[in-house]
Amino acid sequence: MMSAGEQEKLSYNIISKSFELPDSIRGVNLQNNKLKDVGEMFRGKQKLTELDFLWNPLISIAPNAFDDLCALTQLTFGGNDDGKAQIRSFPSGLFQKCGKNLFEMTIQNTHWQRIEDHSFHGVSESVSLDLSQNLIQSVGKDAFAGITSLIYLDLSDNNLQYLPDNLLKGQTNLLALLFQRNPIKTITANVFADLTSLRSLHMYVNPIEVIENEALQHLRENSTIHCISDSLAVPIEVPDKLKDAFSHDGFDCDNEHDGIFQCRACPVGTYGNRVHHGCVNCPAGKKW
Repeated sequence: MMSAGEQEKLSYNIISKSFELPDSIRGVNLQNNKLKDVGEMFRGKQKLTELDFLWNPLISIAPNAFDDLCALTQLTFGGNDDGKAQIRSFPSGLFQKCGKNLFEMTIQNTHWQRIEDHSFHGVSESVSLDLSQNLIQSVGKDAFAGITSLIYLDLSDNNLQYLPDNLLKGQTNLLALLFQRNPIKTITANVFADLTSLRSLHMYVNPIEVIENEALQHLRENSTIHCISDSLAVPIEVPDKLKDAFSHDGFDCDNEHDGIFQCRACPVGTYGNRVHHGCVNCPAGKKW
């Protein structure tokens, strides 16, 4: 933990332009200010490890803004109570020079609309990326290429139409993937193909119509899939190893063919339970 002398807290100071910091500074909290642009204000701050821009109306970031921050491990961006930060994109190569030690990154509540290929080039050792609550509509299939240690990825509460097939290629360490509350209709067969360590998959509140054959077969047997059956428009195909879990949690699974089951959401008036497979009638309500 940092001592008071190692961390500078500048929140609520209504900072809107560049400012001076000692070269020895290790943490800077800039929450709740009026920063619109991030330029070269951190030049020479080689010891800085934590930087927080949460709740600022950011519009732009200079491509070399973090070129001297090779010790940086934690970075946070985001809008404020008055609305989303106006920034719509992040410069190519922003982390290329000094991103290796950036283990945790949060970018929330912005106008970011597309994650371009290699947006995180240089962030090879990151373990946590929280990209939720933006306006992201699409993701380049190589957006996360080069990141080898990713454990947690949150893409929830965006405008994603789909997840590209090779988006998560090589992410064998990923434990948690969240993309709930997006307008995703199709889960393709290979999108989870390399997620051999995944334990938690959150995909509820998407208008899912199709989960292609084999999409879930790559997941480990003790994975937890968080989905709300009402958001699934059609039956989904589930491998034998996951059939019991779906049967216990609001689905009726039958019509087995080559180890694949058709699972349908329990109809209104019934529910899934952990004692009996399939759907069970809801108990009668109490008369008042």
